[in-house]
Parts: sequence; C-alpha cells; structure tokens
Amino acid sequence: MNMFKKVKPTNVKEYLASVPADRKEAIDFLHTFIQKSVPKLKPHFAYNMLGYGSFPYVNYKKEQILWPTIAMANQKNYISIYVCAIDGKEYFAEKFKDDLGKVSVGK
Repeated sequence: MNMFKKVKPTNVKEYLASVPADRKEAIDFLHTFIQKSVPKLKPHFAYNMLGYGSFPYVNYKKEQILWPTIAMANQKNYISIYVCAIDGKEYFAEKFKDDLGKVSVGK
C-alpha cells in the first residue's frame, strides 16, 4: 500500500513527469511532434490534458471558456489526441477522416 497521496499534475512539466514508463516514449514523441508542427500553439495544462494553443468556446453550461486547439491525454488504455482546428467551417478531423485510418471522429 502506498502511504503517499497521489498528486495530480498542475502544469506541463508535472504532466510529462507523471506519464507511466510504458507510455513515456510515445507521449514525448507526440509532444515534440506537435510543438514542431505548430510552434505558434504554446503548450499549457488544461482540463487534465496537455493543451496546445486555445480558442474561445461555449461549453455545455453556456459559459465561454478557452479550449485547447489541440490536446493530448494519457487515458487508461490509450493516448487521445483532440484536434479542434477548423478549415473554413469544417473541423480538420471531419474533413480528413477518410485519410486518418482507425480513429474516432465526432463532435
């Protein structure tokens, strides 16, 4: 039994340090890839995920919040990548879903 309370990360550095060893290489690769691909989207910690850039968004409570343009989350059984970028009036993920392979695309 671990007598220490599990601490949730509160910033990018803590989040990356908290990634389990079996996912560390993949998370580090994706983090670096996103930063190199879209350097204008600065990394930040948001909603228990790594966020990159942000935009105003109205949530389900009808509150305007800042939402990550791209986000990455280490889930229990997989790594999630959320791309909330728009090309014209269409989300990138929806526009290119046929080219993305086995992914879940939805709003």
